[in-house]
Amino acid sequence: MGLNWTTLQSQAREIGEGLVYVVDRRTPASIDETSTEDIFGSFRADHGKLLEGSYDRNEEYRLLTANGFFQLHSDLRERLLEQVR
Repeated sequence: MGLNWTTLQSQAREIGEGLVYVVDRRTPASIDETSTEDIFGSFRADHGKLLEGSYDRNEEYRLLTANGFFQLHSDLRERLLEQVR
């Protein structure tokens, strides 16, 4: 599944309250089975909506794990390239 604000917002609606995780594409497992080193970070959902500015970076995230080198979702890759340019 591609990663974009609409997708994250949809996940927020599904959970209502809690955290919406941004997971590295290299991980083959569901979020319940994902290692913390494969999670970029999370947004907080409140009443089914993402709270703007609530992104929290995961200190345990690693670029290289047993699952391989990091793989960005196309949305994140484009944003990274924009920043590099």
